[in-house]
Amino acid sequence: AKEQLVEAYLERRDGRWLVAGFQNARIKPFPTSGPLFEVASRAVRLRVDRARRAPAAQARELLTEALRWWHGPAFQEHADEAWAAPEVARLSALRAEARELAVAAALFTGHTAEAAPAAEAMVRERPLREEGWRLLALAHWATGRRGDALTALRRARRTLRDELGCDPSPMLAELERAILNQRVEVLRAAVPDRTLVTAERARGGGE
Repeated sequence: AKEQLVEAYLERRDGRWLVAGFQNARIKPFPTSGPLFEVASRAVRLRVDRARRAPAAQARELLTEALRWWHGPAFQEHADEAWAAPEVARLSALRAEARELAVAAALFTGHTAEAAPAAEAMVRERPLREEGWRLLALAHWATGRRGDALTALRRARRTLRDELGCDPSPMLAELERAILNQRVEVLRAAVPDRTLVTAERARGGGE
């Protein structure tokens, strides 16, 4: 039964509670009728929700903490079972959004070196989410790799056409035009001036 399987995931290892794909040293079982799994997922949702509205530096801290809760995929051994599918989809989408917001916050706070590999990992795992491709292109552009940024957007177009039979959204099309036309003001909307030194020095290069 679902309740029994959820309880089976509440294991204490090395002083930590592992909860259906989450881990955190401070969590303890609540003395309520709801499973601890719901406590963990609510805590993650709260941090992601706060990060959506927080200044970039604070958002980065919140998202780093939220992402540390994951300990592998949610319900990894039961992901294909009907009762688990809705929760797996919900938590997978929440994790994907948290990772995207974390990369966006990294770009905005000047941590461009870590943004590109993080975005590359996202598009490998979830290639149909356009936000990952947008962030990957921005990360390359922010570090002066204009050619790599354009290559990322072309990869996105090819992937979407092959998998879904459609072109990228206007968001990605506009970003590609901005890169081609060297409209730096578009990049500054996502990456402040202080992180553009390398990009502006290498403008037109990297191709």
